[in-house]
Amino acid sequence: MARKVQLYKVQNQNKKNEKAFGKWYARVAARGTVTTRQLAKHIVDHGSPFTEDLVYGVIIAYIDCTREMLLQSHNVQLGNIGTFRGIVTGPGAVTIRDAGTLAPKYKFRVGFSATRSPEALTFPKNFLKAVTFEVSDIDPHNDHKEPIEDEIPDEDEP
Repeated sequence: MARKVQLYKVQNQNKKNEKAFGKWYARVAARGTVTTRQLAKHIVDHGSPFTEDLVYGVIIAYIDCTREMLLQSHNVQLGNIGTFRGIVTGPGAVTIRDAGTLAPKYKFRVGFSATRSPEALTFPKNFLKAVTFEVSDIDPHNDHKEPIEDEIPDEDEP
C-alpha cells in the first residue's frame, strides 16, 4: 500500500517568536476528515468479520465511555497513539481559598497528547520507510493562496 503524505509550505508570521519568524515550515495537507461512519466502513473493508453497523456501534460506545471516564477525572489511553485528558480553563485566583469559589467559571474541554517515543508506536516493520512526501507551495486541499498562520481554535470549538 502506497503511503504518500502531502505537505505544503507555511511561512511563520508570528512576530512574537523571533527565532521562527519568517522561516518556512512544512505542514501536512489534510485530505479531509473521516467520519465515524466512514471509519467503521473502512475497518470492515479491511476484512473484518463484523458488520459496519456493529463496528460503528462499538466506536460510538468507545466515544461515550471515553467521555464518561474523562468526566470522572480519568485519562484515557488510545493504544499507542496517545492519551485523552480533561483540561479546565478559567480565571486565576489570588489565594488558594478563592480558587474553589471560581469553579463555576471554569470551562472543561478535552486534550489529547500524542505518544512521542518512537519505540512506543507499534507500526509494522518498515511502515515509516514506505512513506513518501510530496511538497507543494500551497495547501492543495485549502483555498488559501498566501501563507497561512498557525491558528489556535476558540475554546468553544470541538
